[in-house]
Amino acid sequence: MKRLSLFLILLSGFFLRVHLLGRENFWLDEAYSWGWVVNTTWLNIWTALQEFSDVTPLFYVVNKLFLPFFGASEFGFRLPSVFIGWLALALIYRLGRAMFGQWQAIIAMMIVALSPFAVWHARDARPYAMYLLFGTLTLWGFWKAERGKSWILFVVSSMAGYLTHYLSALFAYAQAAYIFSRFRIQPTLFRQWFLAQVIAGIPTAIWAGSFYLSRHYVSANWWIPAITIFTPFQTLWNFFSGDATTVTPALIVGAIILVTLMIIGARREWNRARESVQLLLWWILLPMSLALFFSFRQPVYADRYFEPALIAVALLIGAGVTALPRWGGVAASTVIAVGLVFSSFRIYNDPIFVKQQWREVAKIVDERNLPVALSDPQGIVVITPYITRPPNYVLGRDVKELDQRLSEGSFLFIVPSPVKNEMAQALSKPLPYDPLTEGADYFVNWLKDHPELKVTPYRFVGAAVVVVEK
Repeated sequence: MKRLSLFLILLSGFFLRVHLLGRENFWLDEAYSWGWVVNTTWLNIWTALQEFSDVTPLFYVVNKLFLPFFGASEFGFRLPSVFIGWLALALIYRLGRAMFGQWQAIIAMMIVALSPFAVWHARDARPYAMYLLFGTLTLWGFWKAERGKSWILFVVSSMAGYLTHYLSALFAYAQAAYIFSRFRIQPTLFRQWFLAQVIAGIPTAIWAGSFYLSRHYVSANWWIPAITIFTPFQTLWNFFSGDATTVTPALIVGAIILVTLMIIGARREWNRARESVQLLLWWILLPMSLALFFSFRQPVYADRYFEPALIAVALLIGAGVTALPRWGGVAASTVIAVGLVFSSFRIYNDPIFVKQQWREVAKIVDERNLPVALSDPQGIVVITPYITRPPNYVLGRDVKELDQRLSEGSFLFIVPSPVKNEMAQALSKPLPYDPLTEGADYFVNWLKDHPELKVTPYRFVGAAVVVVEK
């Protein structure tokens, strides 16, 4: 029964991650990944990756290694993330079995396998599947090292985690808090851990120092939404629903149920695995609390930064489900599984999860063969994977620049829709929008001031093209 459960969970997890993988266009961040990997050589990838501050190199190096085998299409370019996210499932099972027991591990593995949040990021050509993988290995390595086993797994996985995402450091704070909470019991643990962290951080320190000395562009965080007192509960519910962008009764009730199951699990395992429970609670609470605290001054809280916390959430809920009476546990795990599958299938069917249609935008650019005016230079990045010949790019960020473009002749104007909400996976407006009325105010007003122009809009999801002709 247990082996069959493991097989079905792994099979379901792989199917959810690979199904219709190449259907959606690359979105902005994926297009950046594509450019860094496809349009660089091994000799210049270091320089290219240092153009932006939010990039650490490991994900891009791994994708570049797989590029000759999988290709640069949407399907092939996302496939490394699929396999990495899928591998994390087996490691979560091994970690859960070591911490609590086999059935707790199976339920935790099921939660992550079917979670729409984990599925989405495993289908994305971004570092977050790898972030989950190395977060699992780091947690497991720390758990083993604390019990007198080698620190090698912890050092290697932490090193890889820091090279995958800077905010892996948030989970180092969780480890430190756990160690200080047990300082009287294990006074030597801090020294061992600190030395391991110093070794693990050396490659990332070299990388960060090189970036600082090169003085390249530091990424802005304007896209991160403002926080509220409900933000952590939105994150928790988003792990299970995939689009918790607003506070609703379903979110409140669902978050309460999940927290209750986690409390039940923590209480059930407290006597026989107290250290594991404490570590998992710090793993969840401290990274979110730190990001929430700093966000009162400057927004830094985004759900995807806490994907490794899903590991601890799943393990505690697994412990909570197994603590229920037998039929109650069966019913609870069934309801969770059905709810997660339903939420994950929405990724393929619900318009809210549609990514921007840059492929269609690029087709118009190719067909019309006119200069392309951009309200945002990032538009070059997102259409580059799809254009057959590089157009003449110009800027149209304000009325003055639009007037300059018009003086030179007819042109195309690419108008992206505003980002809806990066807290969840709904990255664009789910329906085509009208750039003549919903576009940037300066562009709409400029059109009103030039009624003599022939204007032809092409409307797509997340973006539009306007042909402006004299």
